[in-house]
Amino acid sequence: MATKDSEFARLVTAHRHAIFRYGLRRLADNSATEDLVAETFIVAWRKWEQLPKREEELFWLYGIADGSSQIFVVARFANYDFKADCHWNVRCNMSRPCRPRTSRGS
Repeated sequence: MATKDSEFARLVTAHRHAIFRYGLRRLADNSATEDLVAETFIVAWRKWEQLPKREEELFWLYGIADGSSQIFVVARFANYDFKADCHWNVRCNMSRPCRPRTSRGS
């Protein structure tokens, strides 16, 4: 019978590239994607008892990666300076990103 360590190594080897490609599509940043892959497999290790059958394990990893990628996206914009990057030349309300004015003046 395989040990948890050997089964985890098999899981990582089998799916790390697929998770990396998924993360790169979501985050468009190699460094953040590498962090996402690591985080995905850390969570998978912690939730090992919930690992589904082999046919479904990649979908399970995608679900973990999806939840983690949302955290990465929020973190990326948490420190984003919208005012410095404002290209609409309107007064900014810093509680929300600037939006262009419509032709109706709203």
